[in-house]
Order: sequence, then C-alpha cells, then structure tokens
Amino acid sequence: MVETNQSEVIYPTPRSLDSVYVRVERNGKGRTLSFTDLIEPEQQKYLATLDRDGLERMCMLMASAVRGIGDLFGLSFVGMEEIEC
Repeated sequence: MVETNQSEVIYPTPRSLDSVYVRVERNGKGRTLSFTDLIEPEQQKYLATLDRDGLERMCMLMASAVRGIGDLFGLSFVGMEEIEC
C-alpha cells in the first residue's frame, strides 16, 4: 500500500487483471473492483471471509491471471533463479 501520510491513501489504478470482483467502500462510496485493484488491507479483509476451499480457488484464479499476463506479453523468468542479487 502506498501512503503519503497517515490519513491519505493512494489507490492503485484499476486494471481488472483478474476475474475476482469484490465490493469495497472507498471514501464513503461502494465500489466493485477486481481483487488485484484493491489495496492490501482490502485484500486481507476479503481473504479473511474465505474458507479453505475459497482460498484454494483464489490461488488457482491468481495463478491463471499471472499465466495469462505472461502468455499475453511473452514473459518468462526461466533462468532468472540462477542470478544472484
């Protein structure tokens, strides 16, 4: 989460990168956003509502989203695990 001070939260630009939509309240207004467009506390609040099966489905959906983005842009990090930082 990006914060400029204790009271002002900067929200990420909505991109709808996954297929999991969550209802949240921001600045007193309800919004429906994809999971990846939520800030970390919103994500944590949503994940806390899921049981084990829900969390497993969430992992599978996120893996599918990452795979889809990688396929779309031809991304691969094969061999990167051997590079020392």
